[in-house]
Amino acid sequence: MLEQKLAVLTALNVSVDGDGDDKVSFNIFGTNKSIVIDKAKLKEAIMIQDAPVVERQATADDNKINFPQISSDASEEEFLSQAIEAIGPLKKTARKTLEKESFIKVFKYTGDFAKKKNQSLK
Repeated sequence: MLEQKLAVLTALNVSVDGDGDDKVSFNIFGTNKSIVIDKAKLKEAIMIQDAPVVERQATADDNKINFPQISSDASEEEFLSQAIEAIGPLKKTARKTLEKESFIKVFKYTGDFAKKKNQSLK
């Protein structure tokens, strides 16, 4: 079956020098780049299982992070101290940007603080 699919892909592609029994090459349409697939490694990488994989629809709760709620009755100083405690140490990536969880925490508590300030101005 895999050989049949590779044969179809090969038939759709213009023949490339260097193609053989162990490799297949494809030009990427609209660019001057190509893809080379090692058939032996591809066969090792694919495993056919005897049973189907159980699939389910992804939900928002799968990746939801539960954060502690800060009381809306807290003063600005109390809110900020509780937010700093809830955020914890900021974690950064190698590119010196905030990691996903740190960014989400900062974004959430900054938004909560802005809502609190808006309510106090009204």
